[in-house]
Amino acid sequence: MSALAWNTHRHLELFYGIPGIGAVLHTADPRLSDEQLAYTLNHAESRILLFDRNLLAAVERLMPRLETVGIFVMMCCPGVHTPGKTGALYYKDLIAPESVQHQWAVFGKNTASFLCYTSGTTGDPKRVLYSHKAVVRRAQKSLPTAV
Repeated sequence: MSALAWNTHRHLELFYGIPGIGAVLHTADPRLSDEQLAYTLNHAESRILLFDRNLLAAVERLMPRLETVGIFVMMCCPGVHTPGKTGALYYKDLIAPESVQHQWAVFGKNTASFLCYTSGTTGDPKRVLYSHKAVVRRAQKSLPTAV
């Protein structure tokens, strides 16, 4: 799953929810060019693209170039905003309490959790795949030391 989104509460929810079901979250950088975004989304073989409402125009431009994305999810409210040409599902509908029937996945610590691509490099963006273990270790290093 890929997220084309700004750093908001919804994006933070994806950071826990997507790896929590055993899937990999690819965080696509909205600042990249359309060419680089299409490359990273295709290279990641993303099948689902979650995106912020204010990035709808960019997603519509990218749609013809996306080879594997078949499901679009707009992170906003139904009835207030139109999904445009994407035919997007609404994030709020998908996380509504009556629609959620999920148990947290059980997987090994070396299971992939996040996929990121570099930007500002020469050539095509390069990817980095993080495991759950690597994410936890990084978080532990960020904690202040006890006094």
